[in-house]
Amino acid sequence: MFEDLELSRFFGRKVALYLFKRGAVERRFTSRDRDLTIGGETYVAAGGISHSEIRQTAASPQKNQLTVTVPYRMDPDAADLPVTQVLGDWFNPYPPGERVLVTVMTTHLGDPDEQVNVEWLGRVLGPKFTDTTLELACDPSYRNARTSGRQARIGRNCDVPVYSQGEGMCNLDKAAHEVPATLTAVAGLALTAPEFAAAPRNLGGGFIEWTRLDGLTERRTIWSHVGDTVVVNFGAADLAIGLDVSAYPGCAHNSEACDSYGNGANYPGYRNLPTSDPLPRSQAWG
Repeated sequence: MFEDLELSRFFGRKVALYLFKRGAVERRFTSRDRDLTIGGETYVAAGGISHSEIRQTAASPQKNQLTVTVPYRMDPDAADLPVTQVLGDWFNPYPPGERVLVTVMTTHLGDPDEQVNVEWLGRVLGPKFTDTTLELACDPSYRNARTSGRQARIGRNCDVPVYSQGEGMCNLDKAAHEVPATLTAVAGLALTAPEFAAAPRNLGGGFIEWTRLDGLTERRTIWSHVGDTVVVNFGAADLAIGLDVSAYPGCAHNSEACDSYGNGANYPGYRNLPTSDPLPRSQAWG
């Protein structure tokens, strides 16, 4: 039925659907003038939400980027805050500590099959604010920064994220190295907790995590660790005295560091790699 409505000159009533996902939290909106429940999911009417033209070209990948525009008030005390204000707050005043995924869909009102057509998938690159709007620059999912498309290089050092799980990954037990802590002082990017001083390893190069009131998980990289104080890479409104956080040590990504964790069996580097390339000008040689 969707195809018939799509081709119809008079009976098609297409509306756009938007899904924004950050971790386990989802926000759904529609360009319709009233809420729409379809497939058991409710899309909240967001007047003014729109997106730029969808393109798919191999000639210039930048042209495949999408801009989603949503109403947003920079003044949090404004009397007429739009329903998309909660989405904009993900990016203001601090950027999110994890990826925000975007799905743009369409459906036709009156379609008895309630068919939803996915038109675009991607992730948010960054926000641009005006007094009344938020523009989200989005990139197609196939250009995900975490998957460069290049083959793994041969090298001595580890090239996988610490605590990553799966075949060929780190497989270090994250929970076994957690350092629970309660912040007792916050001075800019310096966070203090007595538990940091008792950490069995230096936390520099690791990260801290905490759960916000809305259920989202925030993460910050630890730049340095001295005694009971760590310095993180950027702030957050939640970072205040009394906040419960979990800190995790990092890894130097070499064989010595891996062995110190007792994780040598999972080390992905080549410990005995010769110093000279046996295949001149090999692109696979690290």
